[in-house]
Amino acid sequence: MWQLDGLAPKTFQSSEGVTRGFCPDCGTPLFYRNTKFPNETHFYAALLDDPDKVEPREHYHAAEALAWLKLNDGLPHK
Repeated sequence: MWQLDGLAPKTFQSSEGVTRGFCPDCGTPLFYRNTKFPNETHFYAALLDDPDKVEPREHYHAAEALAWLKLNDGLPHK
């Protein structure tokens, strides 16, 4: 388990099969896990030191996107 300034993140089961992690000091959201995707942990891009250095190669779970979100950047959808 990774740590933030020596503190392990706190977790909260927000719904059936969903765990959210957050900073135990300030409450900042850190990650999302869902038992529907057992080998995945979703992190917020805002946590990255330089998010522009990470370039997406595809969109996962695009079928779950809100109706108003248009993913038209040419990347494949999974």
